[in-house]
Amino acid sequence: MMDLEWMRSARCRDLDPELFFPLSEVDPATETAIEHCVQCPVMIACDTAATWRGERWGVWGGKFRGSDRSAARRREYRERVERDPGYLARLAKRQAVYRRRADSRSSVDSSTASR
Repeated sequence: MMDLEWMRSARCRDLDPELFFPLSEVDPATETAIEHCVQCPVMIACDTAATWRGERWGVWGGKFRGSDRSAARRREYRERVERDPGYLARLAKRQAVYRRRADSRSSVDSSTASR
């Protein structure tokens, strides 16, 4: 069973789901959806979960998925999550740490640039 606790922190939770199911990879909505994902604290966990579930269409974890996703990659994630139920939660926490570091670096860069 997969741990879905990370979903509570998803940035898309309160957005219209249709945004994340554009007509194609070149649809302007795809870029908008990916922009939301890039700012999301659980982007990696979302991508991993989508791979594990075998999502075949839409924007998941900052990536557009057409119908050509690798079955081997889905199987690999599924096996990892089944062996280690806390895997997705740890990925989400790790991503939050990386995001905070990147945010603090960008605020330092902007403060030194304004001098």
